Amino acid sequence: MFTHQLILGVGVLVSMLAVLIGFGFGAEIVSVAIATNLLLISTFGAKLISIFGFVSNIGNIFYATTFFAVQLLLERYGRREAVRAVWAGVFALVVFVIMG
Repeated sequence: MFTHQLILGVGVLVSMLAVLIGFGFGAEIVSVAIATNLLLISTFGAKLISIFGFVSNIGNIFYATTFFAVQLLLERYGRREAVRAVWAGVFALVVFVIMG
């Protein structure tokens, strides 16, 4: 049971740190983080875990991080860069599905 909370904690920590560190290097790195999170949502989104007595899916971690990253891009670089990052992530997801 403790394993699920550990997975959640590590997932949130790694995902958020990747976005925040990438934000220091520019919009392109945050765009890559968004694409990576969309791929992780597609891969692990259906995995159900019990966290503190509630059943949730592991994809919620990556949804929250994707939302956070898009909001950072929107505030710093504008709507155009945020939309470009989301479309790059969708394109990566389509390529991922075609390859699989």
